[in-house]
Amino acid sequence: MKFQIPNVNLGIWNFILVISIRYFLGSKTASTT
Repeated sequence: MKFQIPNVNLGIWNFILVISIRYFLGSKTASTT
């Protein structure tokens, strides 16, 4: 049960990271949304 907490946290962090990268790339070179 305690192993599910970090697992979900990792998934959320991964999602945030992907969104951050996508947002950064989009802001740098907005070509296709």
